[in-house]
Amino acid sequence: MLKFLIPCGLFLFVNSGVSQISNPDSLFKEAQVNVENKNFISAIDILKTLNERYPSNSDYAKYLARLYFWDNQLMESLKIIEAEWKKGNTTEETLRLHLQVVLATGDFNKAIELIEEGINRFPSEQDYFRLQKAITLEKQNKNNEAVMLFNEIPKNSTYYKDGQYLKTQILQKQKNEVGFGYLNSTFSNPGVPSWHFLYAQYKKKFDRSAIIGRINYGYLFGENAAQAEMDLYPKVGRNSYFYFNGGVSEAKNIFPLFRLGAEFYHERKGWSGSLGARYLHFDKAQVRMFTGHIGRNIGNYFIAYRPFAATLSNDWFFSHIINIRKILESKESFVQLDLQYGTVPYYFFVRNDFTRTNAYRAGVNWRFRVRKNMFLQPVFMFEREEFLPDNFRIRYNIQLNIFIRF
Repeated sequence: MLKFLIPCGLFLFVNSGVSQISNPDSLFKEAQVNVENKNFISAIDILKTLNERYPSNSDYAKYLARLYFWDNQLMESLKIIEAEWKKGNTTEETLRLHLQVVLATGDFNKAIELIEEGINRFPSEQDYFRLQKAITLEKQNKNNEAVMLFNEIPKNSTYYKDGQYLKTQILQKQKNEVGFGYLNSTFSNPGVPSWHFLYAQYKKKFDRSAIIGRINYGYLFGENAAQAEMDLYPKVGRNSYFYFNGGVSEAKNIFPLFRLGAEFYHERKGWSGSLGARYLHFDKAQVRMFTGHIGRNIGNYFIAYRPFAATLSNDWFFSHIINIRKILESKESFVQLDLQYGTVPYYFFVRNDFTRTNAYRAGVNWRFRVRKNMFLQPVFMFEREEFLPDNFRIRYNIQLNIFIRF
């Protein structure tokens, strides 16, 4: 009986295997289902069998190479794809896969060879291979060469947007930045002498923080004064950071004698939020402010709402600010619409601004790149402010900022 059962079992096993191999399309679909379920081991076993049984079928070989790549078995993937390459399977699809695997192994010299071959053999896909070459150069810290290649990708190319994004990532590696700005506040109906503010700042980036030192100068009320400030932005997680601010001045009527600020920021799945406070100590008054924001990224737009609750001499003042920002193609340029109702002023905190009853403000804030690491940021704000009960005037805020990275 045993002698009879063993041959039968072997026959059934072999027949089952033959039956499965005789229907390779069904097995291939089964492997794809395993991939969808993240079961790479079973999918690889199936494709290994198909590749051994049908060595002339390049689709099976390429898919097996992709499976090894997705499973981080890079050398096995490279072995399969190089075997296909030697067989003469040098189509654009194969070349792209070969390049992807080679880049993952860190063999950048080989990657450049494949990219040059792609540029020469497939001229209609030159933009793709330029993009890959720039990525390879960036991985070798050849950032200037990479930026030049990104600039060669035309605006009508499918890869232009990706190129500009990666170019921005490279340029943002710069650790130093200086900034200068001038703000003019002009009043009418009734008119009073203009206010003038200037600032100069230096920013230094570190791996997990950034620090800014700033000198402010103001001329108003027939007086002038300076203020020294420092901002600190330490990261406390992948998507969280703090903002700390401190400043001192000897002025009595322009800047606060000293100021402090702190705010915690967090971003998650396209949303951002923060919560913080400010303290301004003037000569004869102290202002405490509580603030925060909630924002949402929607495509290339960012919409945020920020309230302020400020207390001065036991009186409370409230402000509401809405920002609608359009992110431009370089990711570092934008145009922003600002809308506000309340007492909190634009940009500088001056004691007199907290005595006004209310203000309505609308303006445009535009930042754009003029050179590789140089930005201009003009700002125009229109305000109708109730500086005394039932007494209104118009204020025009015009500002120009310049930022240079190095």
